[in-house]
Amino acid sequence: MDSKTLNELDQSRQQGIKLIQENDLYVAGKNPPTINEEPHKKPDNRIPIPFAKIAVETLSGYAGRAGDIKEHWENITTEAEEAKGQGAPDLYIELRKEIAENNDTDLETSELYETSITQGVAYELFWVTGADESDSTIAIPEYSIIPNAEIALIWSTDIKPKLQAAVRFTVHDKIKYADVYYPLFSEHWIKPESAGEWSQRTVETEDGFIPMQTNYPYKSVPIAIYPSNRTETSVFEAEKGIIIGNDKMLNKSINEVDRFNAAITLFPGAVTKEFIDKLRDVTSIDNLGDFEKWPEYLLKDLTGIQEFYQMVADRLEKLFHKSIKIPDFSDENFVDVQSGLAMAYKLLGLEFRASTIDMYFHKGLKMRNKLLNDVIDESGKIKTDDYRLIIQANRNLPVDKATAVDIVQKLIGIVSRETLLRILPREIVEDVEKELLRLEADAPDVDLDDLSIED
Repeated sequence: MDSKTLNELDQSRQQGIKLIQENDLYVAGKNPPTINEEPHKKPDNRIPIPFAKIAVETLSGYAGRAGDIKEHWENITTEAEEAKGQGAPDLYIELRKEIAENNDTDLETSELYETSITQGVAYELFWVTGADESDSTIAIPEYSIIPNAEIALIWSTDIKPKLQAAVRFTVHDKIKYADVYYPLFSEHWIKPESAGEWSQRTVETEDGFIPMQTNYPYKSVPIAIYPSNRTETSVFEAEKGIIIGNDKMLNKSINEVDRFNAAITLFPGAVTKEFIDKLRDVTSIDNLGDFEKWPEYLLKDLTGIQEFYQMVADRLEKLFHKSIKIPDFSDENFVDVQSGLAMAYKLLGLEFRASTIDMYFHKGLKMRNKLLNDVIDESGKIKTDDYRLIIQANRNLPVDKATAVDIVQKLIGIVSRETLLRILPREIVEDVEKELLRLEADAPDVDLDDLSIED
């Protein structure tokens, strides 16, 4: 890395910050075009309708709630079944669970999901904090979501580009810092506000000052990238025009009424005391009819204009939900749904959208898995190639427990008991692995695949 390249990356990163901030404002319910528009005349009501916020919260609640995206691991070796039959704990799976718990992975994954659909992509940075007290050869892997505005990526020019390095830019006390991450090590650069060039940070040793460098066991750039679609754009990017159009219709309607109510008439000729007294007694526009003669333009008829604006606003709102494939759960069409199948058809568009996001988002989870395996491989105690990552995407919907149990009962003897337990909702079986161990302890000599619920 050199100072010129860092300057170019920093400038390119800053050009994208505006869009990142814009998307954050949309999700905060502060639609930028509505809030930032230059005032024309008064009244100037500005009420942004938080469609983007509703969409992101609905999609996150449906498919990205903490615990909805689960990771578990399967030993794919022939020795695994023998060990499982002996009731021996799997050291790799236990270690992965410990790492996940230490990093609050369920919440972390949920936050990554929300950021990914807001910005089109989310980033997770990995590092190690040293060695485990129980085994000095095992470093402790840690990871955390990093703001999109801080990250710049360097890709190869191959047909299938490969990530060569990642740079994280931060500012503290008007001093810029750049941490450059490569496979196996990172560099650290600094740029004071008054300086035009970057310089590499140094550390003092017995031989003098040398460039600061951090080593780690990650064989790839320690960044997991979580896209939500192929173009890495916000989930509501295509609907921004509809959002702003709806804001304009609503505010134009309100401003029209306020402008009419605030109208003041300048009458030609002298204004008598009697007229002033009578005007003072008038308490509402309806009472203006008490005057025998009144300028006709003040009798502007607003009949029907509110209904017209409301009709257009309703159409824009329906168009928004139709376009983004995220339904309005407050709509009366969802109130009278009688069956799970009917609800499934109502949610078909949402499920299409969530499933597409899953395809891209899970790429980040696979990269997380690969990076963590790099750390575990460093110990030489466990063969991570013996294990396969399984990602389970759950949906947050009302649980029909009776139907789930009925399905499990009908599948007994057809699929494995582990698969049966995974069909059951979390309200019944929260942790499948622990439940399997409990079943083994309760009935060690019984083949549970041969049991029925009646037994």
